Amino acid sequence: MWIHVNLELESNYFLIVVLAGALGGAIHSLRSIAFFVGERKLQWSWILYYACLPIVASLMAMIFYLVLRGGLISSQASSQALSPYGMAAIAGLVGLFSDQAASMLKKIFSNLFTSANSDTPDSAPLN
Repeated sequence: MWIHVNLELESNYFLIVVLAGALGGAIHSLRSIAFFVGERKLQWSWILYYACLPIVASLMAMIFYLVLRGGLISSQASSQALSPYGMAAIAGLVGLFSDQAASMLKKIFSNLFTSANSDTPDSAPLN
């Protein structure tokens, strides 16, 4: 009765990362809901946030995976050299701490894509 799908190794990694990110986001949501219910401080306006967090976390994990695979791991390394447990651990942590992961990505890309300082004496005006 089970459906068996044969995926390539890279597709398996991608699926592992997405699911582990969603798991991390679900843990974050459940932990936060339990804390705020226990403290009697749960605000119902945050329920949609907690419901959407596993989806957002899985997307964040997917972006982190693409950043890691695209730049930090050499292109000569084969997919078989990667550890699925390591990828799942990173994705789960990104999902669990998605706010901090988004902040880190923002810092990385703000440094990467900063505009040149036009106040320097050797800069030419852009026309």
